[in-house]
Order: sequence, then structure tokens, then C-alpha cells
Amino acid sequence: MGQTVMSGYPVSNEDDTSGANYRQDTPQAGSVYDLDAPGIRAAVGMGTYRSRFNFQEYAVLNSQANNVPVSSMFAWYADSSCLLNNSKSDWATDLVNVGDNQSGTGSRPITWNLQ
Repeated sequence: MGQTVMSGYPVSNEDDTSGANYRQDTPQAGSVYDLDAPGIRAAVGMGTYRSRFNFQEYAVLNSQANNVPVSSMFAWYADSSCLLNNSKSDWATDLVNVGDNQSGTGSRPITWNLQ
């Protein structure tokens, strides 16, 4: 068993507005929504698989075609590691002490060990 940093995810500074099924464009109770979540392709083989993501997002109103920000830029990160073996998958806990398997505001190093 080894460690694999999931790769092949190009860095993009492009709009990734979700389809209409995942958005609420008109404010409901003071909120608008665009359901986005970090994710990786299915892993094959045993070992520890790690994903590291840094995001910057902003809000727009009224339609998918509108790209005029109505909020400041919001930076956030998501880091996770999954341990796969013959019988099950589970969160890998070897890097929890440096902040693995967490998300939060700001950005983080995108290295396997978060250093």
C-alpha cells in the first residue's frame, strides 16, 4: 500500500457555474445557492488517496449568464485523504494532526503532507 496524490485536475480560473438544477438564482430568505463540491474520480487499488483543493468564489444574481459579482471573493479549501483496502474504505488519519480531512476559509498548500 502506498500514497497517491490525485492528479490530472487542471487549474482553472474560469467560471464553473452549475446547471439550473443546482442553483437558486433569486434570493430565498436572503440567500442564493450554487451547489459545488470538491471531488475526485473513483480510485482503483489499495492505498491512501489524497485530494487537495483551493477555491475562490463570488456570488452573482439573476441568471447563469450573469457574471457580475455582488459579493467579495471568498477563498476556501478542502483537504481529504481516504484509505482503501480489500474490505472497506475509510478516512486516512495519519495527517489529522496537520489538518487533513478538513475544509475552511483561506487557502492551504496542495502538497500530499500539507507542508
